[in-house]
Amino acid sequence: MPYGDARYSNIKTTEQLGLQRCPHCNTANPSIGRRHVFAVQPSKAAFQLHNQLLQWHVYSCASCGGLVGAATPIIQAHATFTVDQLAQWIVPAATTISSDIPQAAARYLTQARETLASPAASVLMSAAAVDAMLKERGYRDGSLYSRIQKAETECVLTKDMADWAHDIRLDANDERHADHDASAKTGEDAARCLEFADALADLLFVLPARVRRGRAPPAPPPAAPPVAPAAGRR
Repeated sequence: MPYGDARYSNIKTTEQLGLQRCPHCNTANPSIGRRHVFAVQPSKAAFQLHNQLLQWHVYSCASCGGLVGAATPIIQAHATFTVDQLAQWIVPAATTISSDIPQAAARYLTQARETLASPAASVLMSAAAVDAMLKERGYRDGSLYSRIQKAETECVLTKDMADWAHDIRLDANDERHADHDASAKTGEDAARCLEFADALADLLFVLPARVRRGRAPPAPPPAAPPVAPAAGRR
């Protein structure tokens, strides 16, 4: 996220950073406490905005220990310095779901991300997202296994992607059927499943939509308003 993209978030750099979810573990209403503060001066002229320095606030999430940084401007006016508490830059940025992804798949992807701290639930949601995406592409008949196979046959999925999709399907089956022989799902398992579901969404929906927008002719400039004729003599 470049500098300035967080200006409308209305998040202040107080002792606790008011994010709705941790950008690392997706814990809701996390406790993200401040650990350190320091100031920096950008060296490139393009980033030296109105004699501003950046004051960085470094936070850590109590749930996962992940670091979050938030920057605010220090504005110099003559001999005085003013610090704006509103964060202008937050890293890492919170992950958002592209509007190009169909609604059902987007809902499952969101739930898979929000339940990463509960790996079994997250794996099930990632598998549901994969299923929803294949159905959106027209693969509706049969089991998820047969839909993955058909998508591979028709080159919608590569062999490696189909194999990965089968891995997620099997992981979800372990949880769905409470297989006693299956090992308990870990956070790494959930993250791997979500990574594939995200990649599949990019391949099937996000990238094609981006290409279509890139190839679309630019919109014509708005027409100039008509000029009213000059009033004639009576």
